[in-house]
Amino acid sequence: KETDPNLTINIHKDGEGTENAFDFKKRNLLLGKRKAVFTYIIGYIGTLSTENIFRALMNIQAEEIESLNDLNELCEKYLPFGSCEVTEDPAFAAEEILRGSAALTIEGFSQVILMDVRDFSMRGIEEPEKDRTLRGPHIGTNESLISNIIQIRRYLRCTFLRTEKYLLGSEIKNEVAILSLKGKCDESFLKTIRGKIKNANIPNLSITQEGLNQLLFPRKGLSLINPFPKVRFTERPDVVAASLMEGKIAILCDNSPSVILLPQSVFDFFEEAVVT
Repeated sequence: KETDPNLTINIHKDGEGTENAFDFKKRNLLLGKRKAVFTYIIGYIGTLSTENIFRALMNIQAEEIESLNDLNELCEKYLPFGSCEVTEDPAFAAEEILRGSAALTIEGFSQVILMDVRDFSMRGIEEPEKDRTLRGPHIGTNESLISNIIQIRRYLRCTFLRTEKYLLGSEIKNEVAILSLKGKCDESFLKTIRGKIKNANIPNLSITQEGLNQLLFPRKGLSLINPFPKVRFTERPDVVAASLMEGKIAILCDNSPSVILLPQSVFDFFEEAVVT
């Protein structure tokens, strides 16, 4: 018997289904007497994570499934994963699947369980060619937003580091993070940057940091005759940490190794790392 279509999550806005997305997988399960569908994208979730999820689900007794009031109770008792949330918005669930989360829907519940068990391949954190130094750490950022934030936080193990995440794009959403140190940065400038990102009306952030740079500082008016750049780019987490300590703001984009540092003066561009 086919799975109840109400259990499936459609990742296409036009409702054509997932026939043309071979990497979009739906695993039909039976939890007690209830049908369930586990939804994920191949390559975003590691084999070990998938096995752990199935093992946790298969250990739930049938009477325990029937006694559940909502899926929040299921997450709290039976799903031992660091990030596990419940939503009733299927559109939000579809967006999270496209960003790498796994989704679980169970017959009889209108909610969707989302598990962040992303484990996709990424480039190493080797020192960037442009900013090589003779002394100091020899690591750099990569294309993973979370990995980059972790590297920066290792230099700033403090309680006043703020990390704010936003989604940009009306058609294709991309994650953008703003990092700042409370008490160090200019709060009015930070508020301006937040407003520009929150109110951005763009379909997608296709060229990541360059598109974001144009969004924050569009080339018009007096900026056309100003030859100096408004932001600085770096791929070194230690440079980002030092800049945050100086009161600057860092902006990171998922899928981009470059970190945007702002505001900048002409003197900041003479502080590059020494190339060996």
